[in-house]
Amino acid sequence: MPSRLSNFVGRKKELAELRRLLPHTRLLTLLGPGGSGKTRLAIEFVRQRESRFPEGTAFATLGDITDGALIVEAIARASSVKLEGRDHLASLIRGLQGHRLLVLDNCEHLVEPAAQVVTHLLIGCPQLTVIATSRERLNVEAEHIYQVPPLGVPPDGMDVATADSSDAARLFIDRARSVRPGFMVNTSNAAAVLTICRRLEGMPLAIELAAARMTTLSPHDIVPRLEDSLRLLTRGSRSAVSRQQTIRSTIDWSYQLLDLSEQRLLNRMSIFAGSVDASAIQEVCAFPPLEHNDVLETLTRLVEKSMIQVEGGHEHMRYRLLETIREYAAEKLAAEGDDAAARDRHRARYRRLVDEAYEARRHRGAVAEHRVLWQEMNDVRAALEWARRDPEVEREMLGGLYLVWMVNAPREGFERINDAFRRVPPSASKSFLRAGHAWDALGGITGLRWDGSPIDVRLIEMVGKSDDKFFQGAMHMGLGYVAERQLRDVERAHSHMVAGVEMYTTLGPGPQLAMAMGSLGSVEVRLGRPDVGRNWIEKAVAMALEIDDQYGAVGAYFHLGYLELDFGTREKALAAFLAGLELVERGDTLSTTDQVAGIGCAIADTDPRYALRLLSAAARLRTPLALPVARQPWGPRVESAVQEARSALSEKESDAAWASGGGLTVDALQAEVREHFRSRSGTPQRPARGLSRREVEIARLVAAGMTSRAIADKLFLSERTVETHLTNIMTKLGFSSRAQVAAWIAEQGRASGPEG
Repeated sequence: MPSRLSNFVGRKKELAELRRLLPHTRLLTLLGPGGSGKTRLAIEFVRQRESRFPEGTAFATLGDITDGALIVEAIARASSVKLEGRDHLASLIRGLQGHRLLVLDNCEHLVEPAAQVVTHLLIGCPQLTVIATSRERLNVEAEHIYQVPPLGVPPDGMDVATADSSDAARLFIDRARSVRPGFMVNTSNAAAVLTICRRLEGMPLAIELAAARMTTLSPHDIVPRLEDSLRLLTRGSRSAVSRQQTIRSTIDWSYQLLDLSEQRLLNRMSIFAGSVDASAIQEVCAFPPLEHNDVLETLTRLVEKSMIQVEGGHEHMRYRLLETIREYAAEKLAAEGDDAAARDRHRARYRRLVDEAYEARRHRGAVAEHRVLWQEMNDVRAALEWARRDPEVEREMLGGLYLVWMVNAPREGFERINDAFRRVPPSASKSFLRAGHAWDALGGITGLRWDGSPIDVRLIEMVGKSDDKFFQGAMHMGLGYVAERQLRDVERAHSHMVAGVEMYTTLGPGPQLAMAMGSLGSVEVRLGRPDVGRNWIEKAVAMALEIDDQYGAVGAYFHLGYLELDFGTREKALAAFLAGLELVERGDTLSTTDQVAGIGCAIADTDPRYALRLLSAAARLRTPLALPVARQPWGPRVESAVQEARSALSEKESDAAWASGGGLTVDALQAEVREHFRSRSGTPQRPARGLSRREVEIARLVAAGMTSRAIADKLFLSERTVETHLTNIMTKLGFSSRAQVAAWIAEQGRASGPEG
C-alpha cells in the first residue's frame, strides 16, 4: 500500500461501515466526487485490516493512464506480476492467484474497460477481493456500492467544542498546522473554521486547499474569499455532476490566489502524465515568460499551497498533480495557447532520454538510463502519442526503446512499432532501421513476427544498402537466430553469426558484440568445436562484465554454463549459472527460468530432489511465454536432467519433488535459489561500498594472497574475467593496487567482523 505522508483524520463511522460490508461482497466500490477522500479512505481501511490480508495485497492506480488497454499492465506492475505470452489478461489472472486483495483506484475515466478486467479477475481468481474507487459505479454483477460521504460538520454550533467534534474541522486544523506550526482553534477563530468547513461541504480536498492558505491568511481572511468561487455550492443539487463542479470551484478559487508565475507553472505541469523530478519540470516548463531560474522557487510555493503533491521514497523527490487539478490546469494551458509548445518540449525531453539511453547501450549496459525510462513510461507513452505527428521522430523513439521493450513489455513494443509501420510506408532512413531492428527482435521474442512479411523483406533490403555496421551486424544475427532456432540449420546460423561478430567488432566493445560472441560460441559447440566455442563464450563474459552489461552477462554466463555441462564439468556449470542468476533483474521470467533450469541440470546427479523442484518451477513459470524449453537448442539437455534426477529417486519421491516447485513466483524462485547456494558456499550476503557479491568474494581472495590464475581456478572463471572484476573493484574503491584492496578487506574485517 502507498506510504501515508500525512495524518488520517476521522472517518470512524465510515471505516466501521466498510468493515461490515466487505465480508459480504467480492467487489466493493467506493463512490464519490473528485476530492471526497475515496482513495485515502480505501488505503486507511486496508491498512487497519492488514492482519486479515497479511500477504497478497496490491494497490493499482489508474489515474495516470488514459488507455483502457493498459489497465492490465497497471495492475500487473502494482502486484509485481510479470506479464508473459500473448494473452496478458490470462497471464495476470495466473499471477494473481496468490493475492487476496486488490485496490483499484481512480476508475471513473475508464469505467467500461475497468469493469471488464475486474469481471475476469473475479471469475479467474476465486480468492481475490477487489476494492475500487470511482466517481461512477462499475456496474459489475454482485458489485456493492458505498457512497463516500463528506467529512462530518455539525449543522449548528460555532464554538470550540463543536469544532473539536467535527471531522472536517479537525482535518482543517491538522493541515493548517503543517504550514503554520502551533495553530490552535480557540474562541476567536472557531466560528471561522466551522464556517469554512460548512461552506466547503466537508469535502477533504477543498478543506486541505483552504488550510494551505494559512501560510498567509487567517481563517477570518479566508471566509470572505469563498463567496464568489463557491456560489454553486448553495444551489442545491448533490448529484455527482454537482459535486464535481464543487471541486472545480474550489480549485478555481485556490488557482486565483496564485500569482501569475505559479499559475503558469501549474498549467504547464499538467503536460506530465505521471510523477517527475525537479529537473524534468525545469526542462519542460521553463520557457518565456517563465524563466529557468524561477522554476524551483515557484515549484516550492506550489507545493506549500498543496497544489502539487510530493512523492518521497525515491532517489530524488518527485512531484505530481492530483488528477482533478491536472485536468483543470490542462484546460487553462490550452486556453493560454501554450499547449503545443509545452507538448513539443515534453516530447523533446523524452526523445533525448530515449536517444541517450539507446546510444549508451551501443557501448555499455546503460541499465540506469533504461530504468529511468521505465519509471517514467507513462510520460514516454504520452510523448510517443504526440510524436505520431512526425513519423520519423516516432519511429526513432520506438526503436530507441529497444531494451525497455525487450525487458519489460515486448508485446507492447512490437505492436506499437507494427502500428507505426502500417501508418507510414518504410523509408530509407536511420529511424526506420532503428525501429526495424527492434521490430525484428521483439517479433522473435513474442512470436508475432512472420517471416517474409513486407516489413521483413524491406528491412533486409535497406540494411543491405546501408553502410551502418551496427544494423548490418543486427541483421546477420537476426538471420542467424532464425536459422538456428526455427530452421534448425546450424551451419547457416554459423555463417550469419560470424558475419555479425565481424560487423560488431569494427565498432569496438559493446553489448551487441558481447551477445553475438556468446551466441556464436554456443553454435561452435554444437558444430563440434568446443574449444573454439569456449574461447568465444569466455570473451563474451569478460566483455559484458567489462562494459557493465548485466543483461548481456546473464546470457553469456548461460552459454558458459551449458558449455561446461557438455564438458561434464558440472561444478563449473553450476558456478556459471549462479553467476548469471545473480545479475538477473527482478521479474525477468525468461532469464530466471533459463538460469534455474541450467542449475537443475548441474545438480541432477548430486541433489536430485532439489533439481526436480527447480526444473519443475522453471517449466511452469515458462509456460506463459509460449517458448517451451523443448523447442530450444538446449532442450534435450534439460529433458535428460529431469530423467536423470527421477531415476535417482522412487516414483513417489520424484513426484513429490516435482510438485514442490509448483507454487513459486519468479521473484520467490530467484530469492530461494540465491539463498540456497549462498548458505552452502558461505559467500558474503551483503555487498560493501557498491561491490557486487562476486566482487567482494574476489577481493577476499586477493587479500588472501591468491593470484588471478588461482582465483580463476577456484571460482571456475577465466583469468581474464577475474582481471576484469579486479579492475572494477579498484575503480569502485578508488584504489590502484592489489595491496590497497587487501588492506581494505582487512579493515572491513576489523570493523564489522567475519561477514565484512
